[in-house]
Amino acid sequence: MTDFDGLHLDLAQVGAALAVCDRDGQVVGLSAQARSTFERVGIDCGNVPFPLPGSLWTQLGSLQLGDATEWSPEHDPGTYLGCSPYLLGDSHLLLVMREVSDKRLKLSRALHRQRLESTGKLVAAIAHDLRAPLSSIVYNAELLTQQNTLEEMELREVVKDIRIACRRLKRTIDGLLDYARLGPQVEIDLSLRETLERVGSFVRPLLRDGKHTLAFNVGPGAEWVRGNPIVIEQVFVNLVVNATEAKGEGARIEIRADSSDGSLVRVCVRDDGPGVPAQLRDRIFEPFFTTKTKGTGLGLTTSRQAVRDLQGDLLLEPSDTGTSIVVLLPKGEPVAEGATEL
Repeated sequence: MTDFDGLHLDLAQVGAALAVCDRDGQVVGLSAQARSTFERVGIDCGNVPFPLPGSLWTQLGSLQLGDATEWSPEHDPGTYLGCSPYLLGDSHLLLVMREVSDKRLKLSRALHRQRLESTGKLVAAIAHDLRAPLSSIVYNAELLTQQNTLEEMELREVVKDIRIACRRLKRTIDGLLDYARLGPQVEIDLSLRETLERVGSFVRPLLRDGKHTLAFNVGPGAEWVRGNPIVIEQVFVNLVVNATEAKGEGARIEIRADSSDGSLVRVCVRDDGPGVPAQLRDRIFEPFFTTKTKGTGLGLTTSRQAVRDLQGDLLLEPSDTGTSIVVLLPKGEPVAEGATEL
């Protein structure tokens, strides 16, 4: 039995990972399970009192009491300790801990599988996106080699078409490299209307088979966004697929874009499905949470993270009927069709 500010606490009888530390980050008491947990994440707790690692103590200091954090030691970045601080008396903190390395590993593997599945779906979409500009380049190149009677204006138009096609190819390849994390971050200005048209072409077979309808409207001030084209297209594809799966057949899906403020474009994806029950609205972005029998529970998680990586956000909007997801994307600048940097 140990006294902490007049409070009697027998940590030896506690079957949980609990530790008590003072305001200087010194652990002055801990349960047997806490000792084992500390040792598994590489914290030496042979002699009590002992100091918490500086990075862990700093991390705990930034939390509100009762909030949770995950800490990873610098020497072993694959190990994670979950920890929540609570006030114990006037000058001590009670730490409730749990090693969450297995959970993190499970999430990492599931995200990897999700990425592989998404990459497989992207292959057909990218092939579609590359075929048109490649055909244009081949056609115009052959025209240049076979025709010797082109007027100067016609010749300029042919060269312009080739340059535009090359620019589109470069944009797609840069976006793909960034999606695969093989190169530096790629952020370009995109026509939102063209992006949504491509999304519509990607999901057209799904819409046709399920008798679903998809409509979109791009309002003034929302015509251009900035980001990775592959990532943005995949996010909207995921949201449309979710909407079709929610209703099963005959879903009506609307994508409406308008200018949210000076720096963000607000794009709302709304369907007429059953919607999200009130008691589940706070959980739909949690990893692995799903109401589908065969779902992974990672679609919305990865989509939100992808949009946040672009300095935007993905939110669930209150709706009386159906589900309404809001995608906030950085606002882009108009790009002249003939402009190119090769």
